[in-house]
Amino acid sequence: MSKGLNRRDFLKGAVAVTASAAAAAVLGGCDQAASAGSSTSGAASSSAAASSAAQTEAAAGPYLEYDLCGKLSMSEFEASTAQAQPVENFDEEESYDVVVIGAGASGLPAAIAAYEGGASVCLLQKESTATSQGSVSFILDEERTNEAGKIGLLYDLRKWCNYRSNFELNRAWADNCSEAMSWFVEKLTESGQVEGQDFNIFSEGEYHYEGGGEAYGKLYMCTNSYTGAITTLGEYFKDKFTMHFKTPAIQLIKEGEKVVGVYAQKEDGSILKVNASKGVVMATGDYQNNEAMVQKYLPDAAIFDKKQFGRTGDGHLMGMMAGGKMQNIGHTKMIHTKNWGGCSTLMKSLPFMAVNKNGVRFTAEDIPYDLRNNFVKNQPDLCWLSIFDANYQEQYAAMGYSARDISTPEQIAESGESKGAFVADTLEELAEKMGIDPAALVSSVERYNELCEQGFDLDFGKPAQYMAPIQQAPFYGLHYEYAVSAITSGLVVDKDARVLDENGQPIEGFYAVGNCSGPFYGSVDYPLDIPGLSISRAITLGYVVGKTLSQS
Repeated sequence: MSKGLNRRDFLKGAVAVTASAAAAAVLGGCDQAASAGSSTSGAASSSAAASSAAQTEAAAGPYLEYDLCGKLSMSEFEASTAQAQPVENFDEEESYDVVVIGAGASGLPAAIAAYEGGASVCLLQKESTATSQGSVSFILDEERTNEAGKIGLLYDLRKWCNYRSNFELNRAWADNCSEAMSWFVEKLTESGQVEGQDFNIFSEGEYHYEGGGEAYGKLYMCTNSYTGAITTLGEYFKDKFTMHFKTPAIQLIKEGEKVVGVYAQKEDGSILKVNASKGVVMATGDYQNNEAMVQKYLPDAAIFDKKQFGRTGDGHLMGMMAGGKMQNIGHTKMIHTKNWGGCSTLMKSLPFMAVNKNGVRFTAEDIPYDLRNNFVKNQPDLCWLSIFDANYQEQYAAMGYSARDISTPEQIAESGESKGAFVADTLEELAEKMGIDPAALVSSVERYNELCEQGFDLDFGKPAQYMAPIQQAPFYGLHYEYAVSAITSGLVVDKDARVLDENGQPIEGFYAVGNCSGPFYGSVDYPLDIPGLSISRAITLGYVVGKTLSQS
């Protein structure tokens, strides 16, 4: 079978807590509904909660780690807006059909779709605007894709996820992707973004599966990134239904086994109770900025810088407090380069010789881009330095790729050192510019050239077709540092995005989409075989849940 939609080929085709009283309070919040205050109005809860916490801390003295219901430790709440102790009072109350928590690439589409379906909607966002991340999204073209091709693609997606993904959840994406992404483009057009060419198709590709299956995909590029697109869309819809910004959700409300609303804290510290008659949709993003959660669920990502901010696992914690199950370890990480070298996006995947900051070669270089973090994690400064010479375009073509897909010498020079692109007439000069030991680099290159001449990489086993000697000036170096882009694991959901409890049963009235849900993937690293899948998944399943709730 052919993996025709891998990124390269696709583009070629185009807090701690005190013991005793505090622990008991937390346990109560975990095992029973946090809906006290439903018959109370106007009691100021924030100051009372702060006073109670301070008294408890003073009485108990040293902090102790307390395991919450066997699955949560209070240190996980330190960075989060989620509140472990039960909310006892509130200041205001509002009621809607649907409440969405989080205004990102999954939450905003869910809110808009529910609104357009006739539901009354409240969107809660802890930031000052709607916001997202990423730059590309994938759409499966239903008109040119047959069922065999779709199933074949999903089969391979599960394989790329080490057979740990939920096939039915993957299929929910594939079955609705075309409709959802087309709808999303319509919404962008309404907001004026498509007309300005801020959002367009920049590549297309085919996928062929054994047995005659064919799938056709298009890759949408958002030139100003999805941060701009989602922010603009949020502004466009903010007067059409209720949006509360700078109002983070702090705790879900349950009546019996059903989630019926959420408590949120407004900017002035007052507590808002928001009732939801049809459902609460959790769309709060990942937990990369919650150090305790990263150390617990994904320690491999702990040493890397984080590209995002405010991703503190709020939804995960609120969801588990309400009885939801967290996806089993290990979680899927998306660790990519912090910088692009100012060059073609494919330059980050070059199989040319690579060294660390000490000038020492440390691995075979034909490693897929999405897996390289597993090798740089043991290297100084967590970086990958790609070294090549004046013949790199011809060498790249000889490896079976199109030289037109990588930057020209002029483009590399224009990118400049501030973006991690270096050019020099000698290897010694290149090493000095890149801040590495000249003698070490020269020695590494000499050894590498010997291996190229022998025709086999006796050091790391890289296939001969990727062994390209470094001999002719000018010499080039690209400096790539790695950081966490996203953590794509969360609350376990079914194909309808309903959050499941520890027994695998759906919790009534509770849904999760985007990066606070799973297991859409399951592999150690986010697979890049379908480019733009992350944003596409977020938009698609957000849209589906919003539309479904409006019709319930």
